[in-house]
Amino acid sequence: MTNKKDLDGALAWIDLTGKVAHVTGGAKGIGKGIATALAMAGARVMVSDINLEGAQAVAAEIGGAAMALDVTDRASCENAVKATVDRFGQLDVLINNAGVVQTGPVVDFSEEDWDSVFAVNTKGIFLMAKAAIPALSESDNAAIVNTASIAGKKGHANMSAYCGSKFAAVGITQSLAFELAPKAIRVNAICPGIVGTAMWLEH
Repeated sequence: MTNKKDLDGALAWIDLTGKVAHVTGGAKGIGKGIATALAMAGARVMVSDINLEGAQAVAAEIGGAAMALDVTDRASCENAVKATVDRFGQLDVLINNAGVVQTGPVVDFSEEDWDSVFAVNTKGIFLMAKAAIPALSESDNAAIVNTASIAGKKGHANMSAYCGSKFAAVGITQSLAFELAPKAIRVNAICPGIVGTAMWLEH
């Protein structure tokens, strides 16, 4: 569970009062921590996840809203942005945090698992950004933050799919930063190390 006391100190200088954020993959792990931190900083938060019950539990904890989202589906992503704007009237921050991991040597790695990893970790960023850019363009202080990984900066054995997808996430982030700068939309990525979340412990 996120340590509120630790977050209080870390967020003392951040004020997101009046801002609206959408966090994908927010039902647990890093996504839950991000959603909690945003809410503590004053933002109104839409928590989305393919696991709706988990998203609802987080939303209940932080006083936000929740919805089901499949980041690999264009219509689902478009609906996620629309639902956020319908609920809160705007969108200022998009957190592309949804992610999956599959590991193993390439010779034994299935094509289905490869496609699944890239669909969530890479295509999901594309679809959510594409859906959100029009709404973000209406904000006077907009940002997109993509959850990449240290695995997106250095390759590792038996992690070709995951590393490849996270390298792609970094590249997409850098390209979008240049592309959206004229619209005053900041785009950044975070690159966490291995965190003891369910994604790693249960895969």
